[in-house]
Amino acid sequence: MAISVFSRSQMTDEHTKLGTGYKQVVALSLGSNLDNPIEQIEQAYLQIAEHIGEIEKKSSFWQSEPWGFESSNQFVNTCISVITELQPN
Repeated sequence: MAISVFSRSQMTDEHTKLGTGYKQVVALSLGSNLDNPIEQIEQAYLQIAEHIGEIEKKSSFWQSEPWGFESSNQFVNTCISVITELQPN
């Protein structure tokens, strides 16, 4: 499982009205190419929702060739945006 992280801070009127205050919106790209990759990504969704925050949006899955190393297995990829109160370390 590969994960890339991009984030932007935001405090929107919607969050203020909800009383949730300052939030981070984090974009994660997920990919796997071993042992039922779609199931691995779906398990990652559960762990992310439990430990990081609410998954706001999910892209569809797409396949790609591995790059940077040799493998006969194609990657299954997706991107999600997560709303979290966690702050960067």
